[in-house]
Amino acid sequence: MYSIVRITLALALLPLMASPSRASANLIPHLVISEVQTGTTTSASQEFIELYNPLPEPVSLTGWTIEYKAATSVNAETSWSKKATLLGMVPAQGFYLVAPKAYLVLADAEWTATLASGGGTIRLKDAAGVVVDQLGYGETANAAEGLPAPAPAAASIERLPGRTQPLEGNGVDTNDNAADFILRTEAQPQAATSLPEVPGEIQFEEAEEPDEPTELAVTAPMYSALIITELLVDPLAPLSDSHDEFIELYNPNAEPVDMEGYMLRCGSSFRDYYKLSKMIIPPGGYAVLYSRETGLSLTNSGGAVQLLDPNGTLVDQTPVYSAASAGQSWAAFEDKWEWTLQLTPGLSNVLALLPATTGTTALAKAKTAPKKAAVKPAAKPKKAAVSKLAKEKKPKKIKPTPAAFTPLPVAASRNLQPGTWLIISLAVLTIGYALYEFRYDIFNLYYRLRGKHSSRSDNRHPVKGRGRD
Repeated sequence: MYSIVRITLALALLPLMASPSRASANLIPHLVISEVQTGTTTSASQEFIELYNPLPEPVSLTGWTIEYKAATSVNAETSWSKKATLLGMVPAQGFYLVAPKAYLVLADAEWTATLASGGGTIRLKDAAGVVVDQLGYGETANAAEGLPAPAPAAASIERLPGRTQPLEGNGVDTNDNAADFILRTEAQPQAATSLPEVPGEIQFEEAEEPDEPTELAVTAPMYSALIITELLVDPLAPLSDSHDEFIELYNPNAEPVDMEGYMLRCGSSFRDYYKLSKMIIPPGGYAVLYSRETGLSLTNSGGAVQLLDPNGTLVDQTPVYSAASAGQSWAAFEDKWEWTLQLTPGLSNVLALLPATTGTTALAKAKTAPKKAAVKPAAKPKKAAVSKLAKEKKPKKIKPTPAAFTPLPVAASRNLQPGTWLIISLAVLTIGYALYEFRYDIFNLYYRLRGKHSSRSDNRHPVKGRGRD
């Protein structure tokens, strides 16, 4: 009986001794659909499909396609429709994002919104037309691998290990969508520009002997902390958002820091990324990254910026700002962040606030000043209190002072509009030009009239009864 038990146990343990662990066997050597979003609470057209490459070398996606089949369609080849044709490369152990670029500017390929939120099936085909991976989601999906994954609702579904092991990619595939995908409460689309994520292997290795010390796990390298100190969100003209917005970083360490591999994230749910290239920040020094270099666009209506180190660890994050103040920067001071008029890229921040205007001050005073009581007419003095002398004295009549006299032409000239003065000036010039042009005719007419007048005077006869002295 004892021998039979030993043989039974040996047969049961044989598969485990002859093969790697279940987790390592699930790490598959081909591209997979790693995360899917079918819409958001903002818009049903805000969709994306993310691919992950678990291989140690890049893969060319030229000629690859993504196809979709509605849950209500019959499970036939004619039910599939091509929705995207891919181009370019997916990096080794990196990502590739397919999305409407009007929604996610970091997308590697364009996508036309078409995914039903309740259920459907997506498949990835290579350039030869071979189905590489397939994902059915929602209870109504009829072409899933195994059981369908849950519907993404307003968030997303992600392939394991996913958020459970954030830096180890999405390489688990048991050919059962329900087992391989989990729901995310906040989507995290990643593109070819995102940091690679290496699938974990050491945690799946088995110890040679249970009583020997296990091999130490490989620890991620340590990186120096950097601080985000200033953001210019909404530059004033002639500066522009696409060229002159900036993010300022500060090195508080006693040694220089190489920024290569660090990543800035901003935008809605920090979906926009920029991976920093090699650049040294000296101790106590600054680095200013402009939008013309990063391609990042800071949202004027409100947002924040994150800084991640090359391990993907969050190093710093700014407080969330509301609506941006045009021409001002969102800057860090000793114990708080404030909007300041003084832009200081590459320098210590200076707090310069808008001065209170006279109108604003007067308005504030008007709001806080107590209302004046209504003025009551003075009480009439009692007759007994009025003396006889006061009754006898009559008030002197005061002649009204005549208003200062203004001659009519002067008063009228003050009311003339500029257009009237122009017309008068043109009229005077016209008359002057006419007199000059016809001066000889005028002189001849004058002499002619004068001659006639003289001849008439000479022809007059003296009146009788009168003589000349």
